[in-house]
Amino acid sequence: PYQLSRLEPGRAIFATANPHHRFWANSNSAPREVEWVIVSDETTALHLFEDHRLDLLMRVPAQELERMKKKANIRVDPFLATYYLGFNTKLAPWNTSHARKALTHAIDRSAIAGALGGGERAAGGFVPPLLGGRTVAPMGATTLAPFIGAREVELAYDTSARNTMIAEIVQKNIQTGLGLKLRLSSSDWRAHLKRIQTATHALFRFGWQAPFIDPISHLQVFLSRSPNNLTGWQNAKYDQLVGQIAGLPAGPARQEKIAAAEHLLLDEDAVVIPLYHYVQIHGVSERIKNFRVNGLGAVLFTELSL
Repeated sequence: PYQLSRLEPGRAIFATANPHHRFWANSNSAPREVEWVIVSDETTALHLFEDHRLDLLMRVPAQELERMKKKANIRVDPFLATYYLGFNTKLAPWNTSHARKALTHAIDRSAIAGALGGGERAAGGFVPPLLGGRTVAPMGATTLAPFIGAREVELAYDTSARNTMIAEIVQKNIQTGLGLKLRLSSSDWRAHLKRIQTATHALFRFGWQAPFIDPISHLQVFLSRSPNNLTGWQNAKYDQLVGQIAGLPAGPARQEKIAAAEHLLLDEDAVVIPLYHYVQIHGVSERIKNFRVNGLGAVLFTELSL
């Protein structure tokens, strides 16, 4: 129903009603033009929203969420995405599963989800529960043994208030639980992506969003030959399991293999640490009616009216 009409790189994207689309023959209420304003800083975007210069705020800063809930229409909806810490399994000290498990069990995922305050769900697995993933993560004892001779490790993440808050909680967790100092290293998104793609950091933060409603896309991330596998981990048994899952219809047999794949990825080899499953938090102005967003993050502008 919409077509790209203008692009201002780094500032805005404009779309207008497609005059050749049949949708507009029966609709007089949907907006004929949509402007997406690109704002790199969450606090700046929030100020624009509060000044009525934005009708939709696509992300509400975590530290401002409680205040905004009291004064604005804040919508919280499910999102089929997972926030995680990844290990470069080829670099010390994370080149042994024993070390990776120790760090995994030192992190308080519930505390992280609670600090975000938006209804995020502490992750029990990598696949979101709405896609059939597990809801509880098995826990075990931590140990200092893997870190003999390692007094400091580094966590790479992309700069934002949310990521910094999470990194600081992780930092405190592993200092308390393992006696290990975590050095925080932030950079802008492009630099962050480049450094983890070139395997310069042994521990990094990342996320994965389902592109369609099925658990297979989350599982395929860590296939041995997947371009999205930033961990360097390869496991033939896991590859075989995911291949079998891809060929099975929904049902108990498929669900059993999904559980087995998550167990291998997260418990046996501890390749990544899922921290929480996202929710979508939008600020919606009073003049917008019929706002709806699906689990893949698509706002249905054709349903809106102003």
